[in-house]
Amino acid sequence: MQTPPIRHFARKAPLWGYLLVWAALSLTFLVLLATGILGSRGTVILDDYSSALIPAFGAAMCWRAGRRASGRLRRAWLLCAASLLSWGIGSGLWTMYEVYLGQEVPFPSLADVGYLASVPLIVAALLTFPADRESNAARIRPLLDGAIAAGSLLFVSWVTVLGPVFRANSGSLLAQSISLAYPAGDVLCATMAVLCLARARGELRVTMSLISAGLLTVAVGDGGFAWFTAHGSYAAGNLFDTGYIAGFLLIGVAALRPTRRVDPQPPGDTDIDVSAATPSRFAQALPYAPLLVSMPFAIVMKLRGQPIGPFLFFVGLVVILAVLARQLLSVQANLVLSRQLHETVLTLREREVELQYQAFHDPLTGLANRALFADRIGHALAKKRRPGPVILLLADLDDFKTVNDTLGHPAGDTLLIAVAERLRAVVRPEDTVARLGGDEFAVLLEAPEGIIAAHRVAERIERAMLQPFHLAGIDMVMGASIGIASGSADATGETMLRDADIAMYAAKAAGKGRYEVFAVDLAVANIDRLQLKGDFTDALALGELSLKYQPIIDLSSGRLRGVEALLRWTHPVQGEVSPDVFISLAEASGAILPIGRWVIAEACEQAGRWQQDLPEGSPPLQLAVNVSGRQLDDPELIPAVQAALAASGLHPSLLTLEVTETVLSNEDDDTVAQLVALRDLGVRLAIDDFGTGHSSLSRLREYPFDTLKIDRPFIAGLTPDAPVPDVVITAILALGQGLGMNVIAEGVETEEQLSALRALDCPQAQGFLFARPAHPDVIGELIRSGIVLADPPAVPR
Repeated sequence: MQTPPIRHFARKAPLWGYLLVWAALSLTFLVLLATGILGSRGTVILDDYSSALIPAFGAAMCWRAGRRASGRLRRAWLLCAASLLSWGIGSGLWTMYEVYLGQEVPFPSLADVGYLASVPLIVAALLTFPADRESNAARIRPLLDGAIAAGSLLFVSWVTVLGPVFRANSGSLLAQSISLAYPAGDVLCATMAVLCLARARGELRVTMSLISAGLLTVAVGDGGFAWFTAHGSYAAGNLFDTGYIAGFLLIGVAALRPTRRVDPQPPGDTDIDVSAATPSRFAQALPYAPLLVSMPFAIVMKLRGQPIGPFLFFVGLVVILAVLARQLLSVQANLVLSRQLHETVLTLREREVELQYQAFHDPLTGLANRALFADRIGHALAKKRRPGPVILLLADLDDFKTVNDTLGHPAGDTLLIAVAERLRAVVRPEDTVARLGGDEFAVLLEAPEGIIAAHRVAERIERAMLQPFHLAGIDMVMGASIGIASGSADATGETMLRDADIAMYAAKAAGKGRYEVFAVDLAVANIDRLQLKGDFTDALALGELSLKYQPIIDLSSGRLRGVEALLRWTHPVQGEVSPDVFISLAEASGAILPIGRWVIAEACEQAGRWQQDLPEGSPPLQLAVNVSGRQLDDPELIPAVQAALAASGLHPSLLTLEVTETVLSNEDDDTVAQLVALRDLGVRLAIDDFGTGHSSLSRLREYPFDTLKIDRPFIAGLTPDAPVPDVVITAILALGQGLGMNVIAEGVETEEQLSALRALDCPQAQGFLFARPAHPDVIGELIRSGIVLADPPAVPR
């Protein structure tokens, strides 16, 4: 359905379009009255009909706006419509007398009822229009301001014009009162319009501006009517009648302008809104301006000895009462503001205390955080007279990551809270316990006994940690590695934390679950370790890394069956660095990932070349490569293995990836999935160092392993005088055979160990007895020559 043109224009036309139409109509009306081109009769008809129809049009527009609004805004527009309709009815009655009956309009008449009834209706409408954040005080204030301003202006008008007119009028008291009601109503409407404009906000600001301008324009026209009527010279078609037409048209334009103003939620009867209680300076001064203007007139009356009379007395009483009420309202608003200010200050102070606490305390455990702990260390070191040294204990939970990975972070948080409670319990109230981050805790002691007190506290912490923690339905023991540092005369908080950190890592390196006291040699070792860590970062790019290979021997024939690739680092200054040192560095720095991919590619390429050197009829050579647990988390591991196999031409079944037994203790489904994916490539998998970990044997069924490698401590105990290790190895061999796995013994170094392994029917072995890890060329020569590395047993099995 198409929108009617007029309605479409009302929705789409901008405000300036409405004002152009209003200006054109008002100017046209003024020109027609001024020129009299319609003749005297036509001018009267135009004036009378326009004075009735234009207010009716404005009433229709206000009614339309009220139907589309809600709440107080709806009531305000409907009151506007009622006011304009009342005026239009009065003008219609006037037209009936003057046009249809052809007689002079009597005074007073029914038309006066319509005119005068519109005044309280429009005032009620102005007071009903909502303002932002209104309260009861905000609604009462405009009424009081209007009474002050209107009373003051009436006083001035009575002294200057209305009083003499009233006294000169010989009509009845009713006629005199009605004649005075018109200018009084105009003053009241104009005053209320200006006051309501001062309190309007948001979208209603423009609407109230249009309504106020319209009412002021009507007041100008009505003032002209009163003036000419008082002097007996008014006639229909007076130019001042343009004020009625222009004013009511402008109110209609205001109603045409759409507004999305939402009626505010009124507060309680006792609530006074802060914004309402503190209006603008203009709004505060506006009602008192007419009062100041009226004061000189009152002084002149007093000097001339003119009587005040009942009317002025009543007006003055109203003004005085309104001023008193206005001041009481201001006092009440100030009291409310004072109370709100006091409450705000209290709230800000509480918030300040809360923020200060949050800034210096750990949100999880409630312990001091790093910032507060550093401040406490600084204050402790700054004391010139203290009975003993400042001692710092730094505790780091052992294998805390395992708790998060296996039980989840909520369980980890529960553990941290429990650890914090135990630390509080083992120190004095004057000592400071802090959580520095993650699973790292610190204790600050000001101990007269010195380092002896630190030992006692560290031992109490270790004993407290030995008590099981109840997490996620299970009981577990969580150890802690502790570093102790003592503050010397020139110590700072940073140096003490550094020294305690070095001692704590020394405790971890010594086996965890213990404490170490900082010493200079620990610092030197730590510096060397950091230097090595930095050097190892560039070791691959500088060509300092290489691979050596240790043969794996078939014990039944003594011949080479495979090799294990072993990474070696030749430092330019320190020479050969132990794998136990640089592998841990690689794990900590993350360099193990790219280096591990390089090892796989390099070893596969070398094994591919060796396959071509095998004597005719020899079985293919197996290649074993170690893979760390961190590499199993690398999403690039499988693509790297695929690329190495493709580039070398090595068959996947000839590559064995060795992982340590600790993988079995990690109940991570992603790890299982990664191993299964590798097995699906055709690659073989081996468990390295089997028998020394903490894995559950039941989980062997879940992992796709092909080989078990017996750790060297079990092999070292293989002597004729130590039968117990034989039982353990027998059990491992039986386990491997039952699960369909190959078994390899590591660390074979003596003939006695070799004989014992052959007696136990161990299939394969490796160790210094057969060959040390060697350069690829040495291994290549062994392959080509077919040398037997171990004599076969005298009696074939």
